[in-house]
Amino acid sequence: MFSKIEILVLVILLFSGGVGPAGAITGEEIVTKVVNKTKKARDLSVSFEKSFYWKLAGETQRLKGQFYLKKPRKLRLETEEQTVVTNGDTVWTFVPENKQVIVSSWEQWQDPLTQLLKYTESYQATYVEMEKVQKSECYLVQLFPEQEGEEIVQIKLWVDRRKWLPRKLEYLDLNGNITSYLLSIKVNSDFRDSFFEFTPPKGVETVDMFEVSPDTSEKR
Repeated sequence: MFSKIEILVLVILLFSGGVGPAGAITGEEIVTKVVNKTKKARDLSVSFEKSFYWKLAGETQRLKGQFYLKKPRKLRLETEEQTVVTNGDTVWTFVPENKQVIVSSWEQWQDPLTQLLKYTESYQATYVEMEKVQKSECYLVQLFPEQEGEEIVQIKLWVDRRKWLPRKLEYLDLNGNITSYLLSIKVNSDFRDSFFEFTPPKGVETVDMFEVSPDTSEKR
């Protein structure tokens, strides 16, 4: 299951933070270059392979999926476990195993783009070295929180030196769990707005968070 913090990290990946000579490049410059690249894009699509190491159980879980983003705030996440879709106002969260769709507002869902500002302002980026990821030469950047108490204590980002798009992401949380993603990103696919709408399948329960409870109605 994808949590809100994981979707937030994916957004951080695409919108976090020119560049000087390779020998003098800094982590902040690399992150800025990624920002400049993605800011020009109308939309992005990401194919990913997720690996989650659960420290307490000593187990590793794997998951594949697709993540789509169309500016300013249309989003679609698809995995075998769930589908999350938003047109910028309404958010649909469909979990096939539960046979349930939860309908909420963008504000109720906690806008990940707004929360992103907290991370871009409170993490310090440092360039480490060049590494290959799936045959691509990448800059490895480490990001650490400037203050204690952050849920994510370390982020590693591998950025393709030619395309200036992330190829791998890894982060460590307070509990010692490690989540990593192998990524393939495309820009400007020109998705239709209808792609970011969702119709619940037949036979699935819909829980509408927009509905006002009877008690609330009586008070008005």
